[in-house]
Amino acid sequence: MVEKAKKSGLKEAPLADYMKIRQYVVSLSERGGTEPVLIPSMNELARDFGVTRMTVHKALKELIKDKHLIVRKGIGTYINPAGSSYKKNRCIGIIVGNGRHCFYDSFYWEMIAELGKAVAAKRLNVKIINLSSSTAEELASEVHANWIDGLIWITPNTGVCCDAIKILHDEKYPVVAMHADIEGVNTISVELENHAYEITKKLIGEGRRNIVFAALNGALSSEKQLKGFRKAFEEASLKLNEKLIISESSELQKDFETILDYGIKVDAVYIVNPYTREILESLKKYGIDTGTECRIIAEPFYIDEFPSFRGIVREYPFKEEGELAASILQSMMEKEDFSAKEHLFDFKLKILN
Repeated sequence: MVEKAKKSGLKEAPLADYMKIRQYVVSLSERGGTEPVLIPSMNELARDFGVTRMTVHKALKELIKDKHLIVRKGIGTYINPAGSSYKKNRCIGIIVGNGRHCFYDSFYWEMIAELGKAVAAKRLNVKIINLSSSTAEELASEVHANWIDGLIWITPNTGVCCDAIKILHDEKYPVVAMHADIEGVNTISVELENHAYEITKKLIGEGRRNIVFAALNGALSSEKQLKGFRKAFEEASLKLNEKLIISESSELQKDFETILDYGIKVDAVYIVNPYTREILESLKKYGIDTGTECRIIAEPFYIDEFPSFRGIVREYPFKEEGELAASILQSMMEKEDFSAKEHLFDFKLKILN
């Protein structure tokens, strides 16, 4: 079965070229009016998209079958005014990370869901976009090639992605970056550094000193929270045990259990997604109470797997972020307001006892 799947995947490799033409035509169809619109000829499409006539023929044949196109013999191929249920609605694209995600965890799905609802409430369509380019210029061109009216880019996690967003913004293209730190662009995120500072200050005030900080190494969100974490210790004139900062993804759970094996009385753990499950598994394994003995600060993902969980849960304001992103894009598209601003929300804290 595995071998068969591999061969099938190889056979379908040219799909990308075919999909570019399909996306182009479907986009025209979705924006169409009440009159048929003539599309470029097969030769023109082959030239413009750099593909063979056979690839164009395959795309057009299926588009005709799906009623996006109608053929008038001797005249040409036209957009079918009755071929789309999304008439006259603009379309907003959503990109996650570097645009090459195949799977999405709870964090991303919850954010995408709220963004989708907020965008749809503005009578805008939503399209998830995947990317394949490697340079900022190519990424920006690829966004344009998807024939969308605006873009929400969630956690652009490389410098190249951030540069592509800057290019789009400079072109007066409606774009909002979510959970990103990009100067000169509209960004929406949560206040990370001050949040970590206030939480850690509270833990220190409870007399807790052996606080483990568990996070993803190199992630912007982790770095900002770690900065606030350190600041709280410095202001309290307390020496921070650097060995209690664990961030190597492949060894994180092992490193945490090594701390416990050394006999260090861990009295709090500040967890940055996605390591909630691993930390809670270890605490359960070692029989450590997460109520008063060891205070846990975590994100809501995966805690439902631990019915006895007690601690502080920080929830992302995805609904509010989504509504703001949709409003900013609408303002860009309708009022051509491209003024850039950093928008910050606070986490919602929930104490589970």
